[in-house]
Amino acid sequence: MTILDFKPLALLLAAALCAGCSSDDSAEPSQPSPQDLFEQQRTLNIAHRGGKKNAPEETLPAFQLALDEGADALEFDLHATSDGRLVVLHDDTVDRTTDGTGAVKEMTFEQLRKLDAAYRFSPDGQTFPERGKGITIPHPRRSSALTRTPGS
Repeated sequence: MTILDFKPLALLLAAALCAGCSSDDSAEPSQPSPQDLFEQQRTLNIAHRGGKKNAPEETLPAFQLALDEGADALEFDLHATSDGRLVVLHDDTVDRTTDGTGAVKEMTFEQLRKLDAAYRFSPDGQTFPERGKGITIPHPRRSSALTRTPGS
């Protein structure tokens, strides 16, 4: 069995998903490429886990909120499922953030997609406003569909 380290892949994907980045050559000049972002002479605003204090960490709503609030890039982690698919999740297990238990590597992609990725998110430590809203563990392909809203 080969053990792969997906951290370098996560960094490449994070760079590719930079806010405002576009593979479209007709993109407006105000939309920098990933290379442009890293060559700027300013501090980059990189949303760690998508901004876990404001939305369920490493979920599409967290990533979209981070972009809407001006993040230059998104930082996230990747794990392989038992059937070889990649999912975006910080931990090796689903226990801390979802309504499930177990190791990501021992679960199939479909099993993981059925979990509520917002189940344990609480902005105040007492309420759980995002439970049951259909927020799932994302996979990298879905994450690439995020967009920056005009003016942000």
